[in-house]
Amino acid sequence: MGRGLIIGLSVSLAANVFMGGFIAGRLAHDPSALAPPGAFHMREFGGPAAQDAQVRDAFRKAFGDHRKEFRAHYHEVKKLRKEFTAVLGADEWDRVKAETLARQIEAHERSREKSMLLILVDVFDGLPAEKRKALAAEMKRKADSRRRSRHGRSSGDRSDQPPPPLPQEEPQTE
Repeated sequence: MGRGLIIGLSVSLAANVFMGGFIAGRLAHDPSALAPPGAFHMREFGGPAAQDAQVRDAFRKAFGDHRKEFRAHYHEVKKLRKEFTAVLGADEWDRVKAETLARQIEAHERSREKSMLLILVDVFDGLPAEKRKALAAEMKRKADSRRRSRHGRSSGDRSDQPPPPLPQEEPQTE
């Protein structure tokens, strides 16, 4: 092998390890960092509508009923992320192990997302219409704000507008 090829491969390996570590670090610090826009997160609450005593009680009851489940999920995902980060930074690269762990983490996150949405249904179930509407509007406002900041849009942009159409391909002449 030529010296240039060895240097090129070394640089490529270093870049891949760096990106893997960067992504793993982002996931370990904030699992929602790579969540799709519109995904449900608890930080969507905390505004004026959530300060109402009846709303807070509904949240406490709904989430209290699932506290053990959340704790177990948290510890399992934390263990998987630690193992995932170790595999990404290991001396010997094991792509199969990394992919397996990534899929396990994704499955846990999808499962949590589904259960959170069902718990949210329980929260809204016992609230009067005006409180449900206020809480839903607050959720939408925060989700739109997060989506705009994630995609670098200014506050004047409409996040509910579809993206522009893709440019048409030019016909190929033979």
